[in-house]
Amino acid sequence: MLRLFAILFEFFLVVVVGRLLGRLVQGLAGGKRTRVDSQAANSSARSPRRTVEGQMARDPICGTFVSTKLSHRLELPAGTLHFCSRGCRDRYEKANVAAI
Repeated sequence: MLRLFAILFEFFLVVVVGRLLGRLVQGLAGGKRTRVDSQAANSSARSPRRTVEGQMARDPICGTFVSTKLSHRLELPAGTLHFCSRGCRDRYEKANVAAI
């Protein structure tokens, strides 16, 4: 029974020392790990994070809701269309060349 406790204690020490060494190596190798959300992964490292302002409008190509202040706009005689990206705006223009 005493031998079992000694083995469990040694195992506990190995786990604790292993974690401490892992954190030490991680700190020397570049700091903490950071989680990346999808918006940060898709945005450029140079562009600051923008807050959503204004009203929301639906992108006619992909259906994404986008802020009217941050959207890529297309001015038409019938009104303004709002797009989530330049790519969606360009696809809309190509598909509707005759109407524009």
